[in-house]
Amino acid sequence: MFGIGGKSDNPVAGVITSKIVAAYSECHRQAFLLLHGESGGLPHEYVQIMHRRAEENQLKNSNAILTGIPADVGCHPAIGLPLLCGPLQADCDGFVRSSGGSGGQDAYQPLISSGLSRISEEATLRLAFAGYVIGHMGGVRPKAGALITQGPRYRTISLSELYPVVESTVNRLLSWLAKPTTDEPAVVLNKHCATCSFRQACREKAEQLDDLSLLDRMRPKIRARYHKKGILTVQQLSYQFKPRRRRKYSRPIPPAFKFELQALAIRTGKVYLQDVTPIPRHPVELFLDIEGDPDQCFYYLFGLFVAGDARTEYFSFWADDPSNEQSALRRLCDKIAEFPEGPIYHYGSYDARALKVLSHRYEINVNQITARLFNVTTLVFGRVYFPVRSNSLKSLASYAGARWTQPDANGISSLAWRFHWERSHDDAYKQMLLRYNEDDCSALHLLLGKLRHLAEKAGGNANLDLTEPSNPDASGIGCQLHTAFEAILQSAHEEYSRRRIIVRQPSNHGPAKRGALKGHKAYVRLTSAKAGMVIRVRAKQRCPRHNAEALEVLNEVAEHSVIDLVFTKGGCRKTVTKYVGAKARCRRCKVIYSPPAIRRFEGRVFGHRFQAWALYLRISLRLPYRVINQTLYDLFAVGTFRRDHRRVHWLSLKILRGDRKTSA
Repeated sequence: MFGIGGKSDNPVAGVITSKIVAAYSECHRQAFLLLHGESGGLPHEYVQIMHRRAEENQLKNSNAILTGIPADVGCHPAIGLPLLCGPLQADCDGFVRSSGGSGGQDAYQPLISSGLSRISEEATLRLAFAGYVIGHMGGVRPKAGALITQGPRYRTISLSELYPVVESTVNRLLSWLAKPTTDEPAVVLNKHCATCSFRQACREKAEQLDDLSLLDRMRPKIRARYHKKGILTVQQLSYQFKPRRRRKYSRPIPPAFKFELQALAIRTGKVYLQDVTPIPRHPVELFLDIEGDPDQCFYYLFGLFVAGDARTEYFSFWADDPSNEQSALRRLCDKIAEFPEGPIYHYGSYDARALKVLSHRYEINVNQITARLFNVTTLVFGRVYFPVRSNSLKSLASYAGARWTQPDANGISSLAWRFHWERSHDDAYKQMLLRYNEDDCSALHLLLGKLRHLAEKAGGNANLDLTEPSNPDASGIGCQLHTAFEAILQSAHEEYSRRRIIVRQPSNHGPAKRGALKGHKAYVRLTSAKAGMVIRVRAKQRCPRHNAEALEVLNEVAEHSVIDLVFTKGGCRKTVTKYVGAKARCRRCKVIYSPPAIRRFEGRVFGHRFQAWALYLRISLRLPYRVINQTLYDLFAVGTFRRDHRRVHWLSLKILRGDRKTSA
């Protein structure tokens, strides 16, 4: 939680403050503990610095606060005067009078000071909560509020869209006041835990419960999904992984992170390889790490670690202030140009994004550098699973054997050190930052070397395992059996039945067959309801009895399906063509006629090519009708009956006699 404006007093049980409302958006458990008067341990050093900067921005003097406010805006300072309304207590540094209230009435817009240079989510929530309390006190909610950021800079924030969020948060907090402290929300670790005052207690409780949130990247939705399956701990999750053998000729699948495999690695203490990616070696390799202040979008330290066959060397490029940022970047580019062949390794997307921002800011062409960048996370994410809870550089490199000069060093701590150096220019803080940056570069170098050796040691290292294991150890006869099965698996695959002629089973769905039983002369075949092609034909126009009489087109539809074959270069397949057309009726004789195109197919189920195929089987191959019937059913799932046999026999006789007018 980054401190912004207002006071950071100890929490009072039963009082909903701005700090609690802002904490609710980050962690429900933190808000619950603060609401019941729990203070926890000391907040992170960076949080204390932000609180101190906010108080300095607030307490310098009223003129300093009003410096960034336009002259036509009237401001009434109210330093140290919180807004009270029942159990609600909002921090406010001043008021801006405006006529933007509901109903055209004058409203007082809240004004708070911030320890940051940018507008953060916490600042807007604190401001919206102050406006919410003003609305409860005076009945008019201001539509906007004023925020004084570092500079100082005056910023106007719209609050109308934030009031529903604040109101739902306040209602939830009011309902918690009636609950005892034992009904606290469950421990869910997230990215805000690094700066929370309850971080140590929550982590100890999460480790005691073996909670799923101990795993990095475990979002609340994913955690809730596992809870629905009855998986509540990391150990339970580790038993959910099921290794699957990948087909040799399957399409390449992009790597996907698997929480089950991560939990399995933690339980067994082994490193699991999901995909072995070879990493080529180069005579010279560069490792880049950039330190910056996200609040000011200022990059103050560029670290370059050069590793060669003979020696390693570290270079740092420091910027005292934003005016030296361009100079530090150019010195970095010049040093990289001395090693034109070496790849540049970095961890995460922060460094590549920083170079892109700086190239646009100073119009410096860094395309040759960005083309050589290689993100080491692509070698780890979804491919290698270490027995650690996070894929951060510090977690992975620590497992590989890397050590930092400052054991508790991280990105938040580096921001605090940079702030101390800017205030005091003490060289000790600068050296701490330089050592921290050098430790990051050397740790990345060590991690890359670890990844290089993983694939080579997969067969003989007891602490390394593959998610797709090879054949187990076997005797000579067993090896022959494995070889035989490998030959079988090469020709057997999942889609084998789809790449040959399929014998489809008749469907049990659809309307029941009408007429006599199969084999009886009154039996009528039902063709497939799914037609490959539907042809719409015209209705009959004139009555044959009354030629001058035009027929009336009815809404009733006539249809007829014809089964035929389609011959291709690789074989043949069955197709069903359905002819659909409207029926017509004569007004005089009241006779209903089907479309002429459909009447031509009356009594005919098979098309010309299908009949020709049956004739080829009968005449050329001299197959009996029983075998022809079975063959057609096996290949095309089409059965024939005696009427079809008689027709094939009749056509065969006409062809043998040489009758050229044979009609299909």
